[in-house]
Amino acid sequence: MPALQALIDQNKPEEAPEFVMTKIGGTTKGDIDGLKRTPLWPSMIRLVPVFPREIRFLDQLTWTRQQMQALRCRTWMLLGSLSEPRPDY
Repeated sequence: MPALQALIDQNKPEEAPEFVMTKIGGTTKGDIDGLKRTPLWPSMIRLVPVFPREIRFLDQLTWTRQQMQALRCRTWMLLGSLSEPRPDY
C-alpha cells in the first residue's frame, strides 16, 4: 500500500493502475498495454485516488461458505486457471 500511495502522492496516475494490476493482480505487461488502448483506461486513471480505499475495503471482506450458500440471487463465480483454489473456500 505505501508504494501505491507514493505513486498517487507523486501525481503519477498512469503508473498507479499498472502497479496495482501487476503487483496485486498479476496482470502481464502485454495485457495492460492492450487495456491502455481501450476506452476503459481513462476511467481507471480518473479513479486512481480511490484505489487505496477500495483495496483496503476488499482486504477486509471475509465471506464465509455459509454466507455464500445463503445468497438467493444470480451470482458469477470466476475461476482462474493459473492459481490453485484457496482451501478456505
